[in-house]
Amino acid sequence: MDMMGADSYIQSRVEQYQGWYDARAQTYKRAYRRIRYTQLIASTLIVALSSGTLIAGDLTLLGLDIDQISRVLIVIFGLIVTIVTSLENTFRPKDLWRTYRMTEQVLQSEKLAFLARQKGYSGLSDDDAFSQFFNVVEEQIISENKMTLDVQTSA
Repeated sequence: MDMMGADSYIQSRVEQYQGWYDARAQTYKRAYRRIRYTQLIASTLIVALSSGTLIAGDLTLLGLDIDQISRVLIVIFGLIVTIVTSLENTFRPKDLWRTYRMTEQVLQSEKLAFLARQKGYSGLSDDDAFSQFFNVVEEQIISENKMTLDVQTSA
């Protein structure tokens, strides 16, 4: 295939996938961080409220017993921790974020090596270099699909 075919392939396939992987990596990174922050805040509040119930004794706030309010809040925050932990274990955003980011970076590295004729591309004819590039890219996309399927079905 000539270099115009390679340029077309890079634009229509490689860069399109890079954009898709980058967007997914960002989405799953944000989701993972939100889950972790929620777990941290809710579990910290549970500890703080638990400590407060030991100290509060018979105090009231607006006519409500602070000890009872604390106990209800402890249950609510405990449920929040349980729910977000279950979501994290089910959807595994950290694993997906890392898989998508790694794949995007591999495609970028391979594209640059191909265009600069570095790594395994030096000394190859245009056709041989493109053939090798094509195979590496397609194998990486297939590999990512398998990893994502494994992540999604192992939860």
